[in-house]
Amino acid sequence: IELRRNNGVRVEMRSVSYAYAIEKRDLPTLSAANDLLEADSQSVQEFRSAGRPRTANEDASVSPKPMLPVLRNVSFTIEPGEKAALIGPSGAGKTTIMRLLMRYMDPTAGAILIDGHDLRDVQLYSWLNLIAYVPQQAQVFDGTVRDNLLYRFTDEPIAVPDEELWTMMRKLKIDFGDRLTAGLDTRVGRHGIELSGGEQQRLMIGAAAMRKPIFMVVDEATASLDATTEKAVQKGLEEVLGTTMGALIITHRLSTVRRLCSKFFVLRDSEGLAPDESQLEATASSFEELYEISPTFRRLADDQGVVILDSPLPRVPMSIETSESDESMQYA
Repeated sequence: IELRRNNGVRVEMRSVSYAYAIEKRDLPTLSAANDLLEADSQSVQEFRSAGRPRTANEDASVSPKPMLPVLRNVSFTIEPGEKAALIGPSGAGKTTIMRLLMRYMDPTAGAILIDGHDLRDVQLYSWLNLIAYVPQQAQVFDGTVRDNLLYRFTDEPIAVPDEELWTMMRKLKIDFGDRLTAGLDTRVGRHGIELSGGEQQRLMIGAAAMRKPIFMVVDEATASLDATTEKAVQKGLEEVLGTTMGALIITHRLSTVRRLCSKFFVLRDSEGLAPDESQLEATASSFEELYEISPTFRRLADDQGVVILDSPLPRVPMSIETSESDESMQYA
């Protein structure tokens, strides 16, 4: 199936699970290897004359072991133009979902549906041509600002008017100041060394947006940024996504997605779950609702000091022990 560009795309994960196959290699013992090394010259000659040398590794056997689940029974839907956040602790499977959506691998159970079509039946190129990906670590290469903005999945040169590139720069508030000596043809240095971390990340968002996708996957794009830079990147994302582009924003940093998204999915750790239990702990449209129904989100919010308004579950105040002398001084 070849997907066509339209005004939006509906992304659905239907009971998706993924597991790694764990294999155990039973290698020859050290004593068996020593026996081979200590063979006399005659034995070695006979061994060679028998034909192709046979290595000790050829005696290794592969014993498949049970699959190790890293994602269990996850279902959610992102409507066309909807911005959704995927929240969860480290190791909960957020990056696995990203890889499944980008089709770096296929689910071991369940299906991912794109406008009702199983992603496994979709031509990979037609899907990648409609989406864009912003990685956690900015992948800026040694070239010009223009080169980085126009980097795509094609080797053919792309003619884009300078004004369109400048418009994207203004949207993302990319301001190199005096360093922009050659305009769009200014070189950014190896790995973008001439740019700050926030500038690198915004340049990558711009590169993703220049592909004119209808859906964007953003993977922890502000994880390594300070609070001020995070806000700048967040505003840039908001400008680029607009109202028509759908997005899945993967994060454990809650401040990044509170204003940006209208739907929130919370993943919990898979450890201790029954085989038929879902790893998706909660779906909601606000932080306040999540704080009420999701223990995982509650822990993350409390750890990050996120202010929850009108929550029916008040925070437990920190207890501070005082001695009798402290109390006597307080009321003296």
